[in-house]
Amino acid sequence: MFALFTKNKKEENLQPMQLSNRENNFSNQREYFRLPMDKKCSIQLKIGNLTSSWGECHLVNVSAGGAQIMAPYKFPVSHSDILVRIQFDLVNQYTLESEIVWSNLVNNVYHYGLKWVINDLNRENMEQELIHFQIINRKGYGVH
Repeated sequence: MFALFTKNKKEENLQPMQLSNRENNFSNQREYFRLPMDKKCSIQLKIGNLTSSWGECHLVNVSAGGAQIMAPYKFPVSHSDILVRIQFDLVNQYTLESEIVWSNLVNNVYHYGLKWVINDLNRENMEQELIHFQIINRKGYGVH
């Protein structure tokens, strides 16, 4: 294993960035609903046959189509053959591969938009679990 990403030298407390009204209007046009999250998750990069060690990132939101994460790492997003493996818990634990579709640097923290690389059946199952997760958390049962 090797380190495929570099850690930002000025690591700060990771906080979700605030969206402008224009960005909020765009988010309402998404194909899948996004569930706001505030939890740590694990991340790993894969380029061809090379795989990095696991690192830590922050899951901002998740949908059946992808996720937004924050990380103190700068990923080499210019390579089209990079896959990001992310591991997080909802009702069940997920380990999904994704592609980076956008990135921004905000206050020395890197924000990334991920698009899942999964089939339609797995996407439908995930969408059902996101709904289930949201219901459980609204009733106060609390899933960690």
